[in-house]
Amino acid sequence: LFMRKCAMALVMHCCISALATESAGEAFLFERGLAALAEGEDAKALQLLRVARQQEPSNATILSNIGDLISKSGDLPAAIKRYKRAVALEPSNPQWGYNAGLASAQVGRLEDAEHFLRQALGNAQGAEEEATLADTLGVVLANMKKPGEAEPILRRAVSLDPTAYHSPLQLGRLLAVLPSRQSEAVSLFANVIELANPRTGAGGTEAQGDAIKARDSAVQELEKVVNNGLQHGWAHAEKVDSMGAENALLPALSILGSLPSARAATHFNYAQGLSHFKRDKEALSAFQRAKSLAPQDGPMQQMHQEATFNSAVLLARAGQPAEAASLYREVLEKQPDETRSWEYLGDALCRTGELEDAASAYRRASEQHASRNASFRFLINYPFATSVFWDRRAAEASAAELAVSDPAYAPHVRSL
Repeated sequence: LFMRKCAMALVMHCCISALATESAGEAFLFERGLAALAEGEDAKALQLLRVARQQEPSNATILSNIGDLISKSGDLPAAIKRYKRAVALEPSNPQWGYNAGLASAQVGRLEDAEHFLRQALGNAQGAEEEATLADTLGVVLANMKKPGEAEPILRRAVSLDPTAYHSPLQLGRLLAVLPSRQSEAVSLFANVIELANPRTGAGGTEAQGDAIKARDSAVQELEKVVNNGLQHGWAHAEKVDSMGAENALLPALSILGSLPSARAATHFNYAQGLSHFKRDKEALSAFQRAKSLAPQDGPMQQMHQEATFNSAVLLARAGQPAEAASLYREVLEKQPDETRSWEYLGDALCRTGELEDAASAYRRASEQHASRNASFRFLINYPFATSVFWDRRAAEASAAELAVSDPAYAPHVRSL
């Protein structure tokens, strides 16, 4: 979680004048405790604060700081006891409620966490404090499987601090599991990426590290949306549409594809989706990008080949058969037994008028396919395609030759 460091920040910046002290000795002990903590001497700081606590047992500030140090050592149950006492002493102080709620959530006591955080939120002072409390409470409610209560709380956090990363990420995760709300989730993740990107430059600062984590988390969440959607398969339109492919899946892929680190698989999946929805020009660009990113050899070779083939199909569909034929031949150089590419090459060559080469391509496809029905389909493509695209007489001659060479084809040829 990108939690605000409220608890420990209080230790470092607490104002001594705000302490409800009864004596200068107690204030001195507390001041020495803070100084020891600032120097990294946690054991000494804890010892001094415990002495100060004995002198003033009703001081919630000292008690909460002891809780912070115990929490830092990993003993959260013991820290929670101190936080609860601080809340009992000063129930109107939202800081103590925040500490108690956060520590309770970390040990899985979600009901206690909700109680303390709601109480603290009711006493919040200022937008920043309110946003922090709303964000933490929203996460707790989401973990308690209360999405209806978590959503408005997280939206409140987002509206109070539009520059924060954590709240929109959490709200997006909450919505992403609901098919009807995925487009909203994608928008939230996109906003986080847009917000974080300018802050990820060189420098090595803590703010830069937070920006990089936020951007990477948003990218991972977008990839989850995409992977969940692709499990349905682009070929099953009714399933894809039901999960809002055009409204959520395609925008998610588009955002991922625009990132400098986008992988070939991202562009390939995006291209498949665009093609499925007949957005051919955009799909062609995405397939070509995938092709350029996927190496021609090694594990990504098949994706390179598929991207090349699909680019050829789209070029043929766009009325550019010569360009398509060139790409089919490129596929066949690597995979000479790729039956589908031979058939599609034959189609493209018929369109360019290269009928003899088309016939050779169809016959090559026929020779490589064991099924008689498939063989007939490939061979009959030649007379059919020539009659449509080029030379009807050539088509008739080819059909007659085919009928003579194999009588099994004769009824199909006569029908054609």
